[in-house]
Amino acid sequence: MKAAHIQLVDLQVYERLTPLAAGLMAATVLDDPHRAARCDISLRTWTVTTKAEQIAAAILSESCDLVGFSTYVWNARLVRTVARLLASARPSLPILLGGPQVVHGANAWKGVAPNLIISDGEGEPILLDLATRLIGGDHLPEAAGISGYWEGAAIGPRPPAVVTDLDQVPSPFLMGLFRSGQYTQAILETNRGCPFSCSFCFWGLGSKRMRKFSDERVRAELDWIFRENILSVFVADANFGMYPRDEEIATALAGNRTKRGTPLVVSFNSMKNRPERMISIAQIVGNAGLATTQSMAIQSMDEITLANSGRGNIRVSAYTTALQQLNDEGLTTYIELIWPLPGETLASFSEGLDALCAMGAPSFVVYPLLALPNTEIAEQAQKFELELTASREDSAGEYVYVTGTREVSPEDYREGLWLVLALHLLYNSHALSGTFEFLKEKGVRHLDVLSAFAQWARNVSDFPLFERHRKAAETVGHAAWAYWGAVAFEALHKEREEFLSVLEDFCRTQSWWDDEAQVNFELDRLMLPFLFSNTHLTAWKGKHVDARIRGKRIEAALSDHARQFLSARLHRPISSTIELNPWLGQLPVFENDSSFTTAYDYAYGQMQRIVRFIPQLVGESYVMLAPQTV
Repeated sequence: MKAAHIQLVDLQVYERLTPLAAGLMAATVLDDPHRAARCDISLRTWTVTTKAEQIAAAILSESCDLVGFSTYVWNARLVRTVARLLASARPSLPILLGGPQVVHGANAWKGVAPNLIISDGEGEPILLDLATRLIGGDHLPEAAGISGYWEGAAIGPRPPAVVTDLDQVPSPFLMGLFRSGQYTQAILETNRGCPFSCSFCFWGLGSKRMRKFSDERVRAELDWIFRENILSVFVADANFGMYPRDEEIATALAGNRTKRGTPLVVSFNSMKNRPERMISIAQIVGNAGLATTQSMAIQSMDEITLANSGRGNIRVSAYTTALQQLNDEGLTTYIELIWPLPGETLASFSEGLDALCAMGAPSFVVYPLLALPNTEIAEQAQKFELELTASREDSAGEYVYVTGTREVSPEDYREGLWLVLALHLLYNSHALSGTFEFLKEKGVRHLDVLSAFAQWARNVSDFPLFERHRKAAETVGHAAWAYWGAVAFEALHKEREEFLSVLEDFCRTQSWWDDEAQVNFELDRLMLPFLFSNTHLTAWKGKHVDARIRGKRIEAALSDHARQFLSARLHRPISSTIELNPWLGQLPVFENDSSFTTAYDYAYGQMQRIVRFIPQLVGESYVMLAPQTV
């Protein structure tokens, strides 16, 4: 029998995802044959929707000398509950917590368990020290890099060891710790650290020092990913594109996609100040047909706000230059914004949205501002006069949201959320794509339409989607995981025809509504994307478009006016009767899933590349043009 048995637990949002953090820690311990002969480590994963009692029972079913949890904002409350259950059943069991949610935060976890160890640094050297002590029978609380409680009394803090050479951390991929056939999604880490000092972020445990894994190691781990036919890859670097080799990594991913068909999706956080490399990587993966979720983390268009957020050294011009070129080449990305950052006002936030829409931003993700542990936002909340609201107790995570600032009153905060709803429904969904462009030529700004819709929707009481958002805006429900996916699910699938009817009601109340606006609205309705392969097709007849259903196709008769406008959009002549194919590789909704959680997650991801699902002319391959830059 081995001297020590350790369980490392990763409570994940996604299923069948490689538990990279736990795997790296386990590999560090097991790399030495002597330790491997005397120490056994189990990697355990569950999703955050799993009941705490089920997780605790499974852990307790095995003998265990130490159990460790990767602790993040999205699973912290579930970790806390499971730890309490374990401590209740086995009070002497040592419980190790690591991750950005707990570093330097022992006080917040006092009383959870009698023997609670907090990792205050990188996990690999800390687990190595603890495992060595378990094998040798030494006192665990004397390990380096920890704080917490032992038999109820405070221990530490003890300075952590620093991993200076990342290649000294063995690879769990290459050691065989991730069993073949078990995973469909993988995390690839090529470097650690972040040179920026954003006030809301604690990436890499706050380290600004950049360290890289070797090129040989990264290539070998990519080979494992390719052999396993992994469907989705997330590159867990703060700034993918910082180094020249990142283009080589993108080329390898694209090459395997072309040769073997996988991965289907690759996700990464783009480098902030290198638009040329951002564009190059987008070209590489885009040309290979990879469904990328490349983000542009702009966060705000207001210079004062960026300075307040520690992002004064990040050039907005770098983003706008990249955005223009990506649009010119038909490559997609999405814009990340945060509402509300200190210094931002409702007016500056609104104007920033309008400017980005006018530039042709493909789509937006507007995140809530979180007061994460160890960040300037959390530690200086009083300085910024922040209003903080905790997540509901039924959440798996422990979120603290910023719901007001010195510049943003509670009413401004809610008004901003209604503006985000308008952005999601009208702009992200392409529900008014052509109409926006038509109105822009008439001097009507995107913001004019979005603001008017936001105010109008707040007064509509008989549409379920608006009622849901009214409650969400009052209870931070909008910040729930995949909330915006649920909104897209309702508008583009479940209540598609009702949404279109409500949208037309709004348009008819506006001063800009005339016959030409109606033509563009009806064309937008005809070309509205389908997110799911089993969305019901409905025949309808407008003043300028008569849409009929022919099997799995949409046949539309166009008035001369509609034909002229659509020809202008496509930059070529079309006939007065067209046939459209709406089914372009979408997945279905599985109606027996009462919670529709999977559908919401899927819709959330697809909204960031929804242009792929705009109905296409039968026999032709084209993509409706994104809004033109100015």
